[in-house]
This record gives sequence, structure tokens and C-alpha cells, in this order.
Amino acid sequence: NLWLFQFDEHGSIKGNPHKLSDAVTAINDLMTIDVPLVVSENQTLYLLVLGPKLNYDMSGVSTLDELKNWSFDYLINVEGHTQSLITADDEVPLAGEVSGITVMDIDGGDHGLVEYNKPAGFVGGIEIRKLMARITFRYKLEVENYKLQGLKLLNVNSTVRLTNPEKNTDTDTYVTLEIDKFGDPDPNGFYSVTWYIAQNCQGTVASIASENQRYYKVVNGVSPGS
Repeated sequence: NLWLFQFDEHGSIKGNPHKLSDAVTAINDLMTIDVPLVVSENQTLYLLVLGPKLNYDMSGVSTLDELKNWSFDYLINVEGHTQSLITADDEVPLAGEVSGITVMDIDGGDHGLVEYNKPAGFVGGIEIRKLMARITFRYKLEVENYKLQGLKLLNVNSTVRLTNPEKNTDTDTYVTLEIDKFGDPDPNGFYSVTWYIAQNCQGTVASIASENQRYYKVVNGVSPGS
């Protein structure tokens, strides 16, 4: 579920978005893909790897700005609990782009080959980055007659963005991810729980320097915490 887009110097789509699902070749840390590109200079190539779980149709994208403003819903409801559709590293979506590309003519037709060093230093690869974070909580319970019934991860952004702002907007929605089923402990008695979540840029609060200042609580009639 991999998409490759070609845009001109004005950010308009050149040719059609190309979706690939197989027919790839791995070379060291690079993967080569074969798609028809339009012969042009000063192009932008954008690579979007949605992975096996996010099934979105990107064929209607017409501009680079439109693409960068996309967001993806990734949360599901399982037995009354909100959970992430992404549950493994190889399901995490990735994206990346490179600008100033030259596609040179190789056969006198409309299809060409990406030229190395156009732009200067370009080696033919597009670096892609993960669009979600993995959070793993490892814990061990050694309290007599104590049973852990569930774990919650609070204030999780409900959408995955292709372009993340420095601070989320007032229109963003947040959810609580809850887990009430746990696997077996490791040989040392530790349990592990992993969440895959979207980036959350709510910003910082200057008065919060440590965790004990973060949580609002009332102690002896006094309400410390920010």
C-alpha cells in the first residue's frame, strides 16, 4: 500500500499517483520501485507508505499542498474500548519527499529515469520517516492481593497527519486508549504493553517542570499542580 506522487515546480500533480503493493527489490537499506514518471525538471517526488492497515484511496490527489494536509483516522472500538488499528512496527505509516528532481528522457517517449545529482547531492533515494510513535510500558507487580484491571493512555490525538504543526489546533480531538487484556509475563516476571499513537503537539506549560507539578490534586485543602 505504497503511493508515489510527482509534482511540478508549482506543486501540481504530474501524471497520475502510482499505487504499488508488491514488485519491489531491496538493496541494502534502499528499496527500488519501478513506476512511470513524466520527463521534467525541478520536480518533487513524494513517497507515502500507508502500510497494510490504513486503506485510503489517494488517487484523487491533485496538488502537493492537498497531499500534505491529509490526515488519517486510525482508531477502532473493540468491546467498548478505543484502540489503535496499528499494533506492530511493520504497520506504521511512513512518508518522505525530495524536491528539485530531474527526470531525464531515456527512450524518446513520455517516461523517464530519475537523474542522480539533480538536485546536487541527490543519490536516487527518498528518505521516509515514521508518522506514529511507539510507546511501551514495562511493569512488574509484586503487591499481595493486588490485581491490575486495566491501563489507560490519556489525551491521544485521534488522527495521523502527514504534516505535523508545532502545536495542535483547537479543533483536534483526543481520546483515551484503554487495555484490559494482558499477555503473559517474561521470564523475569515483567509485563509489557505497547501503544502506537499519532503525534501530539499540544505544547508546553512553563510552570510544569516535573511530574509532581503536572497533576491537579487537593492536599489538605491546597490544590497544587498545573
